[in-house]
Amino acid sequence: MGSSDRVLWWSAFAGLAVLTFLWALALPLFASPDEPAHAVRAAALARGQVVGQEVSPTSPSTRVQVPRSLADGHNACFAFHPDRPATCQPPVSSSTALRPATTYVGHYPPLYYVPVGLAGRIAGGAHEARLQRLGGALACAALLASAVVSLRSWRQGRAAAGLALAISPMALFLAGTVNPSGLEVAAAICLWVTALPLLQAPALASRRLAVRAAVAASALALTRPMSPLWLACIGLVVLVVTPWPALREAVRIRRVQVAGLAAGLAPVLAVTWVLAVDALRVVPSSDPRRPAGLGLAVQTALSSTDDRIHQMIGNFGWLDTPAPAWTVYVWLLCLGALVVPALAARPARRAVAVGLLVLLTLAVPVAIEASQAGRLGYIWSGRYTLPLAAGLPVVAAWALRGRDRRLDVTVVVLAATAQVWAFVTALSRYTVGLGHQDLGLLHPVWSPVLPPLLLVSLYALATCALGGLLLAATADRSESDVPRDDRTGAQVVTAV
Repeated sequence: MGSSDRVLWWSAFAGLAVLTFLWALALPLFASPDEPAHAVRAAALARGQVVGQEVSPTSPSTRVQVPRSLADGHNACFAFHPDRPATCQPPVSSSTALRPATTYVGHYPPLYYVPVGLAGRIAGGAHEARLQRLGGALACAALLASAVVSLRSWRQGRAAAGLALAISPMALFLAGTVNPSGLEVAAAICLWVTALPLLQAPALASRRLAVRAAVAASALALTRPMSPLWLACIGLVVLVVTPWPALREAVRIRRVQVAGLAAGLAPVLAVTWVLAVDALRVVPSSDPRRPAGLGLAVQTALSSTDDRIHQMIGNFGWLDTPAPAWTVYVWLLCLGALVVPALAARPARRAVAVGLLVLLTLAVPVAIEASQAGRLGYIWSGRYTLPLAAGLPVVAAWALRGRDRRLDVTVVVLAATAQVWAFVTALSRYTVGLGHQDLGLLHPVWSPVLPPLLLVSLYALATCALGGLLLAATADRSESDVPRDDRTGAQVVTAV
C-alpha cells in the first residue's frame, strides 16, 4: 500500500472506529436486536464452545456456559418500550463464574464471534459485553476503511456520494453493537466499492485492490447463514455492469484469478457449515398471523416493504426507535438523486444493473418471507437485506459517467447532518425516552458511559471528519497518482 493510501486507510479507520465506538458507548447493554443471544454465542466460542449442547433436534437453541453478566443478558427491560429510559436495567454482574445459558444463534458461522468473543475476554466480568461491542466495531471499521481507500480506484461516477449513502445510520448502529449483521453489512459495502473498479479495468487494478475484494467477499460469505445468498446477488449485479471485454481480460490476470478463487471458496465453506449444523433453523415469530395461501403471504410480505426500507436507513433499539423523519427524507432524496438518473445511464448495461439491484432489493425479502410465513410467520427485518441494499447507491454512483463534485459535496453534507440527528434520537431514547420534550443531553434520566452532550459533540466531529476524507479520497489526483501499467510503467487511462 502506497504511503498516501496508508495514511488514508488509517485516517478513515480512526474516524470509523470513533463513530462505531460512540454507538457502543451511547447505548445500554443488550440494546440491539438479539444482542443478548449474540453476546452469549461470542462468549461461549471464546471459551472453546464452538456450538454448544443441542437443546432439541428441531430447536435452534444450544446450551453453553458463560459468565453471569452475559447469562443474565435478557434484562433488556426497555426493549419494545421506546418511552422507557434505560434506568430500569439492573446493574451488570461482575462475577466471572460460569453458569448455564441458552442462545438461539449457536449454529451461526463462527467468524464474527471470534474477534468479538476474544475482545470480551480481555477484561471479563461486568465489562465483557461492552468490550465485545468494541471488538466487533474494530472489525467493521477496518472493512469500511478499506472501502474508503478503494474509492481512489474509481475514475468515474459520484464515488463519495455513493459510499456516504451506503454507510447508513443503521449500518453504524449494527457495527457498534454485538450483532453479526454489522460485519455482514460492512463487508458487503467494501465488496461493492472494491469489485466494481477491479473488474471494470482488471489490468489497472492493484494487487491490494484484489486482496481487499477477496477479504471482503470471504468475510461476507462466512458471517451469517444467509450471507452466501447476498454474495451471489452482488456477484450477479457486478457481472451485469461489467463489459464483456473486461471480463475476458480479468480471467487471464493472476491477481484477479486468486481473488476470484478466494471469493468462490468462502461460500463453499459457508454452505458446508450451514448444512453440517443446520444453521438455517430459526425461532418462529410470535406474530399470530399465518397465511392461508401463498398469494396472501406475498401480499402481506409486500405490505411491509415500506417498513423494511425505513429499517435499512435506521430503526434502533429492538426496532422500537425509528430514525427521525429528517434522516429518512434526506436519505431517500439523496438516493433518488443517484438512482433515478442511473436508470437511464449509458451503456444500457449500467441502467440494467441498477434496475436489477432495485428489483432484487425489493423482491428477495418478499419471496423469502412469503415462502416461509406458514412455518415461521413474518420474521424478515430490513437489516437482513442491507448487505444488498447498501450496494444501490454505490452501483448507481458508478453507473453515472463523469464526476459531479457539487453533488458529492451536497450529499456528503446532508448525509452527515442526518447521521448526527439519528444518533441524537437513539441516544435520547435511552436517556429520557422517546416523546420527551427534552432530548436528555443536559439532564438525562439515564446516563451512558460518557456524558450525552460529549457523545453527540464527538459524533458530530467524527462524522464531519469522515465526510472530509470521503471527499478527499475522490478528489482529482495528480499525475503521479495515476495508475501505471505493471510491465511498462507507462501511464494508462481506461475507457469507460
